[in-house]
Amino acid sequence: MALATAVVHGADTPPVVRSVTFEGRREVPEDTLRALAGIEPGAEWTEERGREALRRLLGVPWLASVSPPRVTAGPEGVDVLFTIREQELVGDIEFDGNEFLEDRKLAESVGLRPGDPFLDETVTEAVERLLALYHAEGFLLASVESIPVARGAGNVVDITFSIAEGRTVFLEEVRVRGARAISEEEAWSAMGLEPRRLLGLISRGLYVPERADEYLARLRSYYRRLGHLDAEVSFGGLEIDPGGRRARVTIDVQEGPQYTLAGARIEGARLFPARLLERELGLGRDVPWSEEAIQEAYLRLVRWYEGHSDVLPRIEVKEILEPGWRMTVVFAVDEARRHVENGTVTITGNAITRDRVIRRHVALVPGQHFTPAEARRTREALLQTGYFESVEVEDSRGSDPERPTVEVRDITVDVKEKEMMRMLYYGGGVSSGRGGYGLLKVRDENFDLFRLPVSLSDWRGAFQGGGQVLEVEIIPGGKESLYRAHFEEPYFFRSDLALTLDGGTSILEREEHTESRLRGAAGVRHYLDRAHRASLSLQWIADLVRIHDLDPAAPPDAVAAEGRALLSYPRAELRWSDRDSNFFSGDTGFLAKLSGDAGGGATGSELDFARVEATAAFGIGLFDRRPDHRHVLEAGVTAGLIEGIGGDEVPLFERWYLGGPSTFRGFEYRRLGPHQGDTPVGGAGLLHGTVRYSMPLYFRELRAFAMFDWGDLESDFGEISTGRFRTAAGGGLSVRLRILGNPLPANFYWMKALSSEAGDEEEVFSFSLGFGF
Repeated sequence: MALATAVVHGADTPPVVRSVTFEGRREVPEDTLRALAGIEPGAEWTEERGREALRRLLGVPWLASVSPPRVTAGPEGVDVLFTIREQELVGDIEFDGNEFLEDRKLAESVGLRPGDPFLDETVTEAVERLLALYHAEGFLLASVESIPVARGAGNVVDITFSIAEGRTVFLEEVRVRGARAISEEEAWSAMGLEPRRLLGLISRGLYVPERADEYLARLRSYYRRLGHLDAEVSFGGLEIDPGGRRARVTIDVQEGPQYTLAGARIEGARLFPARLLERELGLGRDVPWSEEAIQEAYLRLVRWYEGHSDVLPRIEVKEILEPGWRMTVVFAVDEARRHVENGTVTITGNAITRDRVIRRHVALVPGQHFTPAEARRTREALLQTGYFESVEVEDSRGSDPERPTVEVRDITVDVKEKEMMRMLYYGGGVSSGRGGYGLLKVRDENFDLFRLPVSLSDWRGAFQGGGQVLEVEIIPGGKESLYRAHFEEPYFFRSDLALTLDGGTSILEREEHTESRLRGAAGVRHYLDRAHRASLSLQWIADLVRIHDLDPAAPPDAVAAEGRALLSYPRAELRWSDRDSNFFSGDTGFLAKLSGDAGGGATGSELDFARVEATAAFGIGLFDRRPDHRHVLEAGVTAGLIEGIGGDEVPLFERWYLGGPSTFRGFEYRRLGPHQGDTPVGGAGLLHGTVRYSMPLYFRELRAFAMFDWGDLESDFGEISTGRFRTAAGGGLSVRLRILGNPLPANFYWMKALSSEAGDEEEVFSFSLGFGF
């Protein structure tokens, strides 16, 4: 670039800028342009300053072009002239023809804002975004046209997006041609693409063309995980019926052979015998090839070195093709001693969640020894928070000039946040025995009590991103009503203690009396391991209980409890859980917990008592590779004991009750156990267990189950006897739907009481139906 500059004859110093003007200027004030260029009258002029001013102006997005300055010398300095062409800017954005989607939602998706540069490519991208939005809602035949209109003589362009929505098109059929090793339904699950079922309640049946490559990649990856390494998946076409309401998608599959694992061996190991490491891999022989099994074997090998040496080896996984579609996997180990250290840890992709919240779960600490296991643990921990759709942990090799023997790994943790972390549940339900009720629940799992809005319009990120949990529940019912709030700070004062605060009130309408309760609780929980499976919690609970509105036929225990009673006591709980919850199939994994509490005059309680409760439960997924479709075997047992101290009797409002669809099927709600007359009064000794086996019936949303309940409830734990065990067996159906984003579970039980005691009231059919169970 050559700048035409002139120097005043006879001057020994650079000339002074006398004026800076901009030819072609229309809307932008000249002083704004001078500030952007970095040149003001009175400044010294040099050719370098001119090049810098041109570079800065070329970086301004709303300047379409800038020519090198023309410099004219005069006796009092130089005049600098830039020739510019201002970029047209986006003015008002309007939408015409939309009925299904509101203007607000379209404006959020269009990707354009007033004042942005008006460029053909950005307008084209805006049209594509709007089409993708309509496709995601099922409007496959929608069309969008942009109509730009220049505003007067200025450089502002108003844009109207003309929309023809058409009708919603639902997938009537998803054909997977060529699939033999897996079922068509299994292919649907792998792709995340299913036909419409049950009026859209089970599956909406929407095909989004913009996600076609994603569907194919998922199915291709699924085949590879099953050993079909040569599988090819392609798009076979989209057909829409003449009425424009139903569509069929065809996916073509060439599965190829299923490879088997011929064997695995270790090469290059010196610190440990190869045979020892090969046993540690845990890989079989002549079994279907599995990429997941190979990856898990690699991680086991890394963990072995981490736990048994100070060496972090480089491990290269090689695959060797053998005759007959068999593969041998070789783990080539390089044990060259070196020190690998974590460098800087950078967080990217988080727009709402604070950095400090993410760093709590990052196991990679700058300056400490780098291990792939810590990187994997970091990714798993962040995904378990529920804040993110995806998490990627990448490391790049670096060096420390002052320590040439140290290899530094700079870490980047890239997250993609979920669009909705604040959920609203609403609706209601009905349960046998409990009656009908309504539900309104707000749950925010990434709450921030201290992120206040700075203005009336600053609500989008307000009270979000702090990693706290806030839940408010309002459940009015005919027989039972509950109103509660729960707050949790998982890192209280940035420590490893989780603070929990609970408060609420409940009203229970019994047949012969009413029980009203006002409760408050505060506690801390300390996790004993990195995976947050084992924990110890301490809590202080205060309950103000009132028994009132007694019926003349109320039992003696209800009469004895009439009035108000304050219970104030500490509670300790030890818990271990690796449960994996699935909305459709249920829980798998193991849970064990032991809790104890005691109250008396020293704790401010009007009732002297001690209570212990223990629970153990496990679940195993069987037969199906898909978590939603697996068979599940569950078993659990709970034992409880509460006793009055110093002559105090345990009032009926602190006792356990059994019976009904949520505790002991085969018996009416709260009707198993001690009675006074016809009124159940609960028990101070509890032993209860359940065994259940469930499996899907065609749809993952519909499951059949068989179950067996057993146990005893007595006035005192010492009275529990196997000779008095109640048992019930039977089965039922469970339905799991999502309506407008809200979970709708329903359970129907047909249970036959096999053994019972006098006073127990049996019930063959029971059910629970509603939101939020």
